[in-house]
Amino acid sequence: MENFDALVGFVSRTKDGWTAKTETPLENNRILTISTRRNTYGQLVSNASVSTIVENGMVCHVFSTRPGRGDFSANLLANTVTRITEKAVRLQHETALAMAEVDGLKTRIANHYAQQAANQIPSVGLAEAA
Repeated sequence: MENFDALVGFVSRTKDGWTAKTETPLENNRILTISTRRNTYGQLVSNASVSTIVENGMVCHVFSTRPGRGDFSANLLANTVTRITEKAVRLQHETALAMAEVDGLKTRIANHYAQQAANQIPSVGLAEAA
C-alpha cells in the first residue's frame, strides 16, 4: 500500500457548501490534491488532480482532453445524497482517500508522467498545438 500518512487535509464550509481537501507533495515540484465537494449537478464528488508548483510558489494545472496530455486528473467517487452535510463530505472524503491507496493512485500518476516523458510531451509551460 502507498503511504498517504503525510497528507495535509481539512474540511471547511465555503460559499458553495461543505468541501474537503487533502494535499500531499509528489516528486518534481508536483502536488496531489484530492477534493470532495458538491458539483453543479448536486452530486457529492471526489476528484484527484496533480498540479505543478512553478515560479513564486504559484500552482499550475494543465488541462487537456487529449489522452496522455496535460496534468493528471481523475474522478474517484460520485454520489447522490439528499443533503451535503459536513458528515457526508467527511465520510466520502475518507472513503476516497482509502480508495486512492487501494487503487494505487500514486502509481497511476507516476505512469502518466512517465508516458509523457517517454513521448517527450511537456506538462507545464507550453501550450498544445491545435
